[in-house]
Amino acid sequence: MYEFKNGEFIRAIVFYKRAEKRLEQVGDELERAEFYYKLSEVFYHHMKQTHVSMYYVGLSYDTYKAHKSNSLYMIREINCLTVIWQVISLILNAEKRRFLIYCQL
Repeated sequence: MYEFKNGEFIRAIVFYKRAEKRLEQVGDELERAEFYYKLSEVFYHHMKQTHVSMYYVGLSYDTYKAHKSNSLYMIREINCLTVIWQVISLILNAEKRRFLIYCQL
């Protein structure tokens, strides 16, 4: 997160990938879900890599959905759905713009 906050996006991705490789060593699936959720936010909000964001938010969402009896995780599930909605909205708006440009030709 430090590298990312300082605008070192390539270095940040390198560190994220290293951390992801070691993530299997983390026994708590909710901690892994939190890592994936943070990655989905980074890839969506700051890099606009919608497909990568959707992949990570999907991993996170499945875990939180399975634990939604706890109100904290229900909130996280809703947060995941918000990211999913934002990604879909961005993709649909891009397609809509392409269609409108095509129609004007």
